[in-house]
Amino acid sequence: RRARARARYLEGRAAETALDETAALEAYREALAAFEAERNDAGRADALRGIGNVYDTLGDSPQALAHHLRALAVAEALGDQRSQATTMRTIGVVHSRAGRPEIGLEWYRSSLELTAPDDAAERSRTLNNIGINLKNLGRLDESLATLETALAGFRSCGHAVGQAASLNNLGKTLERMGRY
Repeated sequence: RRARARARYLEGRAAETALDETAALEAYREALAAFEAERNDAGRADALRGIGNVYDTLGDSPQALAHHLRALAVAEALGDQRSQATTMRTIGVVHSRAGRPEIGLEWYRSSLELTAPDDAAERSRTLNNIGINLKNLGRLDESLATLETALAGFRSCGHAVGQAASLNNLGKTLERMGRY
C-alpha cells in the first residue's frame, strides 16, 4: 500500500508536468487518501502540496492556499523543516501569482530562514522567487543582486534548469532597468 501511495503521488507529479490537471488532481487525491490510511504524514504533506499546486495552476487561489496551509500544518507537526520551507515557498508563489507580491515576499523570506544553508538548490529556488517579486515591486537593484545570488547557487550545484530560470529573470530585471 505504501508503494502504491507513492506511485500515485508520482503519477500526479507526472500529470501535473504534462499539464493534465484533471489526472493530476485525481492521482494526488488518491495518494492523499492512501497516505492517510498508512498514517504517512510526510506523504500527506507532499500530496496536499501537489493538490495546492494544481489549484494554483487552475487559478483557484483560495483552494490552493487551503491545501498548502494544510500541508504546512502537517510539516510543522512533523518538525520537518525542509517540507515547511518548501510549503512556505509554494504559499508565496500562490500569493505572488494572485497579485500580492509583498505577502509572497514574506512567505519566501520565512521559507529561506528555514532552508538549510548547505541546500543550494532550495535556497536558490527561493532566492529566484524573491528576485521576481522584488522586480515586480520595482525594487530593481535588490532584484538584480538577489537573482545573481540565486544564479550563483544554481551554478554551484549544477542545476541547469534553475540557472536558465535565473538568467531569464535576470534578463527581465535588466530590461526594466533599461540595460538591454
